[in-house]
Amino acid sequence: MEREKIGIERTIVYILSLIAFIGVIDTSFLISIISPYARFLGADEAQAGFIAGLYSIVAIPASVVAGILMDKVGRWRLLRLGLILDFISMVLYYLAYDPISLAFVRVLHAIGGSMLFPSGISLIARYSRESIAPGVSTFMIFIALSVAAGSLTSATVVSLMGFKPVFILLGFIIGLGGLMSLLIPNFLDINEVTHRKIDIRLLKLYGTNAVLGVLFIFVLYIGFGFIVGGYPNVLIRVLELPEERVSALIGMYIGISTLISIPLMYLSGYLIHRKYLDIVNILGLSTLASSLGILTVNTSFLTHIISSILLSVSIGMLMVSSTYLAVNVSDQIRGVTSALHQTFNILGVAIGAPLSGYLSSIYLGDMFILPTVVAILSLAYFLVVRNKVIYNVE
Repeated sequence: MEREKIGIERTIVYILSLIAFIGVIDTSFLISIISPYARFLGADEAQAGFIAGLYSIVAIPASVVAGILMDKVGRWRLLRLGLILDFISMVLYYLAYDPISLAFVRVLHAIGGSMLFPSGISLIARYSRESIAPGVSTFMIFIALSVAAGSLTSATVVSLMGFKPVFILLGFIIGLGGLMSLLIPNFLDINEVTHRKIDIRLLKLYGTNAVLGVLFIFVLYIGFGFIVGGYPNVLIRVLELPEERVSALIGMYIGISTLISIPLMYLSGYLIHRKYLDIVNILGLSTLASSLGILTVNTSFLTHIISSILLSVSIGMLMVSSTYLAVNVSDQIRGVTSALHQTFNILGVAIGAPLSGYLSSIYLGDMFILPTVVAILSLAYFLVVRNKVIYNVE
């Protein structure tokens, strides 16, 4: 009987991971095409940039609200609601006729998207009672595959189909995810669990786990922000490369980092399961510092490749360990901690990208000293508090 229950829980983990793939594909697909689509609808450059960034602006507070609501309304319900709003958003993207209507859709899309990760990863933790780490790594691998698939194929698909048909395709895919989230709990006889209030004592008890989880994802995404925000300016001004060449180099950098990180996510889940969390965190933070620090010393093509490979190790380690720490808490507070994890994920890029853009106009390559020092300080903090980390909460 117990073996059958474990088998059902493993099935749920894979189904939730597939739903996560579906739930992220639209966001990753639209990253590179939303600004051109805004221009297609008549927006000027400033309006197109604002509309593209509006998703992150709305998603930060929406993630906090989602975390508070999650345990009151239920995680499966919030997951379904997020997918429903995503589906409606795809329909409205298709129907958008000017920049104002498109901006409204971006707000709705951000609200729906902010519900998916916290509810999904909280459910993963609940149904990974054998060990949370492998479940988390599976979930993150599916998300990484979705990001890679969406970002690598979006330009080609739009060039073949045009803007409008893309939203029909994405709506169909999201509809399948919504149908799965609706049918699976009933098919597997899963009961919804809610928690009416947050126990402050539990937040204190699992505070080290939660703080480290939020800190690691924040530091990692500050690094991302510096890569996408300031690094292009360095390549243009120092190496005097044309903008098209720089765009290709940044795309290659992110592509290499993402693809190599996927098998490393499996490795980090295995290591955490075997109680080697310290090694995963030390490796993740040290490679992050090295990846950014090397760009301070040199900006050659070889350095570019080495930095992207080092960053892939950091992504593979920290994406899993930060998520594991954020949800490896009492089930009563997972809604809040997973939502904070997502909030600081978005906030890291929101701070890192514009800050690096400003610093690159003053210091050029030296701007990478700041995120490098932040990564080193985070590593030092972890070494001080690592004995307070609680493993594998039931």
